[in-house]
Amino acid sequence: MTILKQSERKIVRTLFFLCITMLLSGGSLMASADLFPVPQKQITKEGYYTIKEGRALLDSQVKMQLADQFAKILSQLNEKGNVSLIMAAAMAPNEQAEVSLRIDSDVIQQAQGYRLDISSDAIEIIACDAAGAYYALITLKQVVDQAKGNKIPCQLIVDWPDFDRRGVMLDISRDKVPTIETLKLMIDRFASWKINELQLYVEHTFAYKNHETVWRNASPLTAEEVMELDKYCIERFIDLVPNQNSLGHMHRWLDHEEYRYLAERPGDASSDVWHINNRRVTLSAVNPQSVEFMDCLFAEYLPNFSSKYVNVGGDEPYELGLGTSKAECERIGKSTVYLNYMKKIAKLAAQYGKKTQMWGDIVNKHPELIPQMPKNIICNVWGYRPNHPFKEHCPKFQEEGIPFYVCPGTSGWRTYIGKTERAKLNIVNAIESGKKYGAMGVLNTDWGDRGHMQPLTTAMPAFLYGAGMSWAVEENKEVDLEDLISTRVFNDETKLIGKALLQLTNAYRGGGIEEQAGTPYFLMMDRVEEFFKKDFQFKNYDLSLLPGVRKEIKSAMEKIANAKPESVDAEIAIQEMRTAAKLADWGCRFVEARLKAPEHDVYQMKKKTRRVLAKELDAIAAEHCQTWLLRNRAGGLDDSVARMEKVSGLLLKEL
Repeated sequence: MTILKQSERKIVRTLFFLCITMLLSGGSLMASADLFPVPQKQITKEGYYTIKEGRALLDSQVKMQLADQFAKILSQLNEKGNVSLIMAAAMAPNEQAEVSLRIDSDVIQQAQGYRLDISSDAIEIIACDAAGAYYALITLKQVVDQAKGNKIPCQLIVDWPDFDRRGVMLDISRDKVPTIETLKLMIDRFASWKINELQLYVEHTFAYKNHETVWRNASPLTAEEVMELDKYCIERFIDLVPNQNSLGHMHRWLDHEEYRYLAERPGDASSDVWHINNRRVTLSAVNPQSVEFMDCLFAEYLPNFSSKYVNVGGDEPYELGLGTSKAECERIGKSTVYLNYMKKIAKLAAQYGKKTQMWGDIVNKHPELIPQMPKNIICNVWGYRPNHPFKEHCPKFQEEGIPFYVCPGTSGWRTYIGKTERAKLNIVNAIESGKKYGAMGVLNTDWGDRGHMQPLTTAMPAFLYGAGMSWAVEENKEVDLEDLISTRVFNDETKLIGKALLQLTNAYRGGGIEEQAGTPYFLMMDRVEEFFKKDFQFKNYDLSLLPGVRKEIKSAMEKIANAKPESVDAEIAIQEMRTAAKLADWGCRFVEARLKAPEHDVYQMKKKTRRVLAKELDAIAAEHCQTWLLRNRAGGLDDSVARMEKVSGLLLKEL
């Protein structure tokens, strides 16, 4: 006999109810491409509900949380039907509400779940909890938006999320700090896609009172702004989770003499360790002052958030074992030194009422650590390649009872224009594995490595796809992203912006670089000195592939010229796409000129070609500055544009 888990029994009861309802109503079970995220189950029924005068009833249990949202739906119905639906606190014994919303966890047992029943007589919502009611209203708004005139097609939707936690992480440390207006716009979008967690990745971009040396000129978020965003998120059923790295990626602090005593290598920082470029990037895991330092940061940062979670990072501590911790790593093992430190950080977080999330890369490299992890630490299992071994990693956490998230990414960093198809494959791999092995959540990440050259617009397809998949995996796997981008993001009736954005963000596919994180045309910004050496990455790249990339970019820009988006950020989105396209196209031409030069030597390129490329890059850099400021603060821009200026200067060297 097979014994079902409680959550499985709830789903079985829900499906049984659906089948009975379908038989009785004469309806058909279907998945609607017109709703997003596509709901778990939807039944079409005969007939229409005609919007008419009457009263609407909102359960008193959620009146404080949902009154505004409920009122907006009534206003939408009133306008659509040219009637006056009035919100009521109660109904007379024989009176029926035209629209009703009530909480009943006995009827709807899946957390965040709901049932939306539109019959010829009324619109009825029953939800498990306040969050489920909120998501029901989001779905109802979409249904009403698509209705013709005052008639709404009869249907029954029973819906719930596959994952309790469905998040997005935005990198606001390398190097873009979005404006509050931009963040609120994205919060509104995420909420409409039923995302319920947001993290803003911080290394140094919070205005710590006693540490201005570190965040000066970075345009950091203040405590007041964080609390404002936290409140804004709460109203939209999004948990704003603090995210402050606490071990690696701390070079913005350790670059300054006054913090150097905290470094793994406080003295000589020279190293052949990949990626750190002779910088101090890692706190000492054995220096008690590192924990004291993080305590000071947590004391100021964490109280601004209502969330019960904090992401303390802990990823990529490249220098661990090279300096102050070397002897201890040799004595008990590097992995044990690492976990001992992270346990101390988790204990700190608990003192501030927060449950710890930490990145899982080190734990996955040393799986012997997993049984040693405290059960109150959540491991964020990340990987950004389409074939990342989520299927091997996730079961290890499930077996030990360690809660975990799966964390794919948008694949946009180090590209200029994104890699949507690569992101989709990565997201499917992560989320399907997460569902199979019991992940508590999904965190879709958008990083800003190497100057955060890619604009926010190029991440929209991956954000959308990740949101749908984390709500209902099977139902959203084959959604029409092209249509969703046009309708759910940019409100373009021509649908051309969806076509253009997907074509632009998939232009890389013609370049034979499907698996790699970056692109050849981004490389000169990524590692400038390396690219200008004779022996450089991509030196054997197939030159014949570049024209195909440029052709796709050009075609996408031609479509944009005829698009008619009407979203509040429509003009910004178009400008971002144009600037990113120019950068990518310039990069293609630079790579092409380099590979055609004798011995692939930059300085044997024709002098005229070098001057033209430098002049064009300077113009694009100026446009990059203007485009950046449309959504983001000024902090970090100098660092970003300096990468272009360095390339331009090297092109003009010795001319």
